[in-house]
Amino acid sequence: MVALLASGEHATDVNFPNYVVPQQFRSELKGQLALLSSLRGSRELTGKDLPTLVTFSNPNDSTTSRIIRADHIELVFGSNVRWRGIVIEMTTDPVTRDLEARLPFLVSQRNTLRNDRVRDSNRFTPTLDLFLRND
Repeated sequence: MVALLASGEHATDVNFPNYVVPQQFRSELKGQLALLSSLRGSRELTGKDLPTLVTFSNPNDSTTSRIIRADHIELVFGSNVRWRGIVIEMTTDPVTRDLEARLPFLVSQRNTLRNDRVRDSNRFTPTLDLFLRND
């Protein structure tokens, strides 16, 4: 399962990364985005603040993606799997960069997934910017 850098039923809110941290840590920011890099701690995301979640039946093929709703996770992974939540954490740890190894289509289909694809608001369209911050 992958949490995308977007939210909404079809991952159409690509501004999600720009507002989720300031929104969750607003009391510590006191309206000053310059304080963003000094934030520490974690917050549990709920409801409309959740990113879009997807899974792939074949990690080599972006077209095998499937949107997962947090409240229906057992329908995808089985009755013994329960949703426990998503937490964002502000840390000084280095950014991990192994998603391309786990989802090889991000490399093999890179040109197809370029961010200039037209998004359909009624359907999930995998694009590179939903998975990686920088191309």
